[in-house]
Amino acid sequence: MTNDQKKMLTEYSSNLSLSSLLASSTLGRAIAIVLVVMAHLKVTVPQWQFLDVLASGGKLGVSLFVLYSGLLHQYQYRKKGDYISISPWLIKRAVRIYPSFWIGLVLSLVVGYYFRGLNYSLSAIIVNTLGGQLFLGINIISAGYATPYWFISLIILCYLLFLFTRRIKHKWSLVIISMFLSISIICINKTIHNDLFLFCLAMPMFFWGMWLADLFYYGFIMPGNRFYHVVVAVVLFLCSAVVFKIRYFINIEADISVFLKTMGVIILPPTTVFVAFTIGYIHEFLKVGATKLLAVFSWIGLISYAVYCIHEPLLIIVDRFNNNGHPLVGIIAFSIILLLLSWVITSLSNHILTHFNYQVE
Repeated sequence: MTNDQKKMLTEYSSNLSLSSLLASSTLGRAIAIVLVVMAHLKVTVPQWQFLDVLASGGKLGVSLFVLYSGLLHQYQYRKKGDYISISPWLIKRAVRIYPSFWIGLVLSLVVGYYFRGLNYSLSAIIVNTLGGQLFLGINIISAGYATPYWFISLIILCYLLFLFTRRIKHKWSLVIISMFLSISIICINKTIHNDLFLFCLAMPMFFWGMWLADLFYYGFIMPGNRFYHVVVAVVLFLCSAVVFKIRYFINIEADISVFLKTMGVIILPPTTVFVAFTIGYIHEFLKVGATKLLAVFSWIGLISYAVYCIHEPLLIIVDRFNNNGHPLVGIIAFSIILLLLSWVITSLSNHILTHFNYQVE
């Protein structure tokens, strides 16, 4: 490391600034999508099933996505003088959400029908196409490996709520209300299905992101130093892993299961926040000592939403190679096709925005 690089490292404050946290969001989204894909990849590779008992990386990955979304949207709102032109804003959100989602949906229908024997009714296809599947209790379309498109319902709801909550001064109240609603849903539906449970876990994170944006924007400084934040992140992550995965080691009754799920709603938000801080510190280090590696992760972060939308049906690649005794070849082929196709889809989305004179963010 050169003297200039050492000087840059020593000039970093003990805590992240808002600009540093925002700059690290692309790296954070890259890490998040890797966690989500790995969580689903084990479904097609039986030899990797043991990974499911080690941690809840998929839940953390989705929570990071939602946290960064709330953070970035609230920051952009403040940066523009507390002003949003609603119609252009909604159009940009729709272009960001739907093209990638629709391509993934078509892939899921094709793979599910021809390779997995799955059929969906016309009403289910229509509702899924609009993104309202989770709220209307309609089967979530998938290729049969996982059901990631519950996230579309969540993000649409969060964007709509943002329009009504962005001006609220005390964002902590939104955090409390959203967590209370999530816990209430879990307690009322003791046999809650997994997609709705994931929704309850992730939904409060959007308001945590909005709250963080306002706190940092108005000069809040997180107490402690970076070593303390990293240690807290590790401890909280291990605690959340225990909460979500203890059922693999002991038999638990229904009431205990509900209690653990409510504990998950409580412990996952601070875990996600401190992990985001840790990613910010990693970003600072990579920016100085490993710029090429950072560039790779940044590229993955930029195409992460498209990766999320199409990765599940493309798991058929891993499945087929694994059945023929070549799981590693399948994973390599899956990764290459997934990244290239996601890049094409993201480029298409960006082209649509720029064609209509909307700034690509």
